[in-house]
Amino acid sequence: MKNLQLIMKRFLLLALPMMLMSLISGCGDDDRIDNTPVYCDITKAELESVPSFKYENLYIKFRNGHLITQQVVDSWVCNQDTMSYVLSGTNIDVTFVTYGIPTKYKGTIQKITQEGVPNKLYLQLDRSKQVGIWLSNAYEWCNTDF
Repeated sequence: MKNLQLIMKRFLLLALPMMLMSLISGCGDDDRIDNTPVYCDITKAELESVPSFKYENLYIKFRNGHLITQQVVDSWVCNQDTMSYVLSGTNIDVTFVTYGIPTKYKGTIQKITQEGVPNKLYLQLDRSKQVGIWLSNAYEWCNTDF
């Protein structure tokens, strides 16, 4: 019995200060920030209110039913295109016209939110054609308007 009391006393002397510190400082397991990304729908109004989105040297913006792209390398605009788009929940249809021929790309679009990280836009289009491959990325929210 005396050995058990001695073990309990040592345990309390060692463990009690650590238990009290976690209560005082709020550093318990339940207080951890959940850094799991959350993918959710983005509305057309929210999509068109952001000045632009950026992935490396590619900027995109959404205005009045149009997806406008601009590729900038060393301060030079190398490529700029305008396509039409239709948004329905997480589904997006993009139509790109080249030489008078429209090509449709179906895909998904979502907003990514994560604690402590700026929002991102996740765009995935049909990757069987070059434009779908080029535009399919996770874009950063950007304050640059072009």
